[in-house]
Amino acid sequence: MISKLRAPVYVQVELTSACNNRCQYCYNFWRSAKDTQTAVRKSLSRTQLDVVADVLGKAGVFYVTVTGGEPFLRTDELFSFLDALRKQNIRL
Repeated sequence: MISKLRAPVYVQVELTSACNNRCQYCYNFWRSAKDTQTAVRKSLSRTQLDVVADVLGKAGVFYVTVTGGEPFLRTDELFSFLDALRKQNIRL
């Protein structure tokens, strides 16, 4: 029996494009400190991230990878988002 997926199995969510590292191998190595500050301000709020987790859960997504920039620049939102994903039975 073949069934159709109603959503992607795997999703990547960029928590922020901000990064405080300057890794030469990174595609964002050219960013300045000012770019990082702007990126943090433009990032999704905790409420918006909760909505993302809810939508992904209702769609039936199985796995999420949280990427960035540097996701640990937003630790409160990061851990809240991870908890929201876990409540939706989404693996990290």
